[in-house]
Amino acid sequence: MSVPGGVPGAAGKGYLLMRRDGALWGVANAAVESLTRGAGGFRVGVGAGELCIDEIVGVVAELPIRPMAVALRRFWPEAAGGLAVHAEQPLVVVDPQRPPRSLRLSLP
Repeated sequence: MSVPGGVPGAAGKGYLLMRRDGALWGVANAAVESLTRGAGGFRVGVGAGELCIDEIVGVVAELPIRPMAVALRRFWPEAAGGLAVHAEQPLVVVDPQRPPRSLRLSLP
């Protein structure tokens, strides 16, 4: 299944929530260029390439995003669009121009 132009029905609004290796991630739906399901998970096309994820959690209309604290940046060397909490779970918001290495690794 491949969906060009983002998540169906979301019209570029909100955030696509996804899971990889147990961690929760979010990306602005406006940045999603394609969504493809494969045998081992999903591939999400964004500005700088493709994200490899295990599960699509859903789409949320709003996500209160907070910048990453300086102290956290010492332990998180990757670029990020910020941090948020959804359903009492923390998540990292992906910068679609600089996705983290852990989401760019190939699926099995």
